[in-house]
Amino acid sequence: MDFYKEMQGIANNVLKQFKQGDVKLIHYTKGEGGTPDEPADLIEKAYNLNATVTGVNYKYLINNYAVASDLTVTAGVIEGVKISIDDFIEVQGVRHKIIRDISPAPSSVNGNPVVWRFICRKG
Repeated sequence: MDFYKEMQGIANNVLKQFKQGDVKLIHYTKGEGGTPDEPADLIEKAYNLNATVTGVNYKYLINNYAVASDLTVTAGVIEGVKISIDDFIEVQGVRHKIIRDISPAPSSVNGNPVVWRFICRKG
């Protein structure tokens, strides 16, 4: 097992112990078929996350990356899921738009970070 894969497992276990309520990733993928005039519908899939949620850090406020009402979500990586800026995080049933990915640099082995970190905004 490579180092980063092992660290992902450890991070996921720690986040599971400190999990804060019901946090979900709402991930969208393009459906099959469609034409340029009539594109295929987006398919929505929800994933339960082992995650913690906090207010946004001051350094992101002063650099205009975020506003005071934004949240920072730290979550365990889900194998095989590639998050995009088009996805949402649902915290206690309220959807928040991912506005910035602040995850640590991905490992060179599998291309995934040890944890996901996002700044999210309600709405």
